[in-house]
Amino acid sequence: MQTIEKTVFLSYRREDSTWALAIYQYLNNRGYDVFIDFKSIPSGEFKPVIIENVKARAHFLVLLTPSALKDCSNSEDWLRREIETALTSERNIVPVLLDGFKFTEDTKLPRKLARLKDKQVLHVPKDPAYFSTAMEMLVDKYLNVQVDKVQYPASPYAQQKAKEEQLAANAALHNKPLAVGAPKAEQVAAERRVTEQAAPERMTVEAAQPHRQQKAEAEEQELVERNARVATGASKKGTVKSSHDRLPDVIVSFYALSVIALTMWIYRTGHDTISGIVFAILFAPVALWFWFFRGLMR
Repeated sequence: MQTIEKTVFLSYRREDSTWALAIYQYLNNRGYDVFIDFKSIPSGEFKPVIIENVKARAHFLVLLTPSALKDCSNSEDWLRREIETALTSERNIVPVLLDGFKFTEDTKLPRKLARLKDKQVLHVPKDPAYFSTAMEMLVDKYLNVQVDKVQYPASPYAQQKAKEEQLAANAALHNKPLAVGAPKAEQVAAERRVTEQAAPERMTVEAAQPHRQQKAEAEEQELVERNARVATGASKKGTVKSSHDRLPDVIVSFYALSVIALTMWIYRTGHDTISGIVFAILFAPVALWFWFFRGLMR
C-alpha cells in the first residue's frame, strides 16, 4: 500500500552539519518527522538506532558535497552503511547535491552504492539566496510522492534516541539559529530584518535627543535665574538689615546728646544741682560709651 509519508532520515558528513541543520529546520517547520544524528550517536548504537531509523522512515536524504564520498571505499564508513541500508530497504532516496557537487564519470562508488547515481538528484545552487526555493522543490516534488508504507516502525529505544537528537537540534537552532543552522543568505536576511525592526526605535531615540538637549538647556537657564534671584534677595535683605543695624546707633546718639543737654540745663539753671550731677555721672558715660564703641565696631 502506497501513501504520502512525512518521515525523513537525514544522512550527512559531520563537516556538512550546517547544511544538515538548515534542511532539518526547514522540513521540521513543514511538519516532517526528521531524524538527524546531531549529537553523534556512539558507534555501539549504530545498528539499534541508525539502521532502525533508516528502515523506519519513508524518505532518505543524503547530503553530498565534493568531499562527502571520499571515505565510502571503507566498508565500515557510516555514510556508506546508511546509504546501503536505504538502498536495500528501498526507501525514497534523494541525493541532495551541495557546494557544486555533481556525479561524473570520475565519481568512484563502491559496487553497492552504484545505484545512487541513478536516483533523481536535487541540485542546491551555490548561491544561498536560492536555498528556500530548492527546499520548496524538495518538499513539493521529491517528498510529495507515493511510497510504500513502512511496515516495521523503529523500536521504542530507537524512537527515544531519535527524539533526543531532535531535541538537541531544536535547542541548537533556538540558541543559535543563524550561526549554526542557516546558510549565509538567510543569515544576512535575518540580520536585515533585525536592523529594520530596530530602526524605528533608533529613529525615535535620535529624534528625542534634540528635545532632551533643549530641555537640559532650559533647566540650566532656570537654575541660573533662580540663583540670581536668590542672590538679589539676599542683597536686599542685607541692605534692610544694615538700615536696622544703624537705627540703634541713631537712638543711642540721640539719647546721649539728650542726656548731656539735660544735665547741662539742670546744672546751669540750678535746679537740684546734686541730682543733675548724679544723673550726668550715671547716664552720660553710658550713652557716650555706646556711641563711641559701636562706631569703632562698625
